[in-house]
Amino acid sequence: MSTNYIPNQDLLEALLAGPYSHFKKYGTDDWRNPNEKNPGFSISSKGWSIDGDKGGNLYDLAVKHD
Repeated sequence: MSTNYIPNQDLLEALLAGPYSHFKKYGTDDWRNPNEKNPGFSISSKGWSIDGDKGGNLYDLAVKHD
């Protein structure tokens, strides 16, 4: 059984080079939209979250953006 595995850091770099290229680093591992006054949506090497409450993994986010 083969499993396609893409490391989270690679997914994060691809997302930051593509659909989230306008995001800026706000912490050690926290990227957010600088155009929002209070950016609730963030991505990191661990996944994505909205206001630190809801979230998911980077693979699903990357698939959403093709």
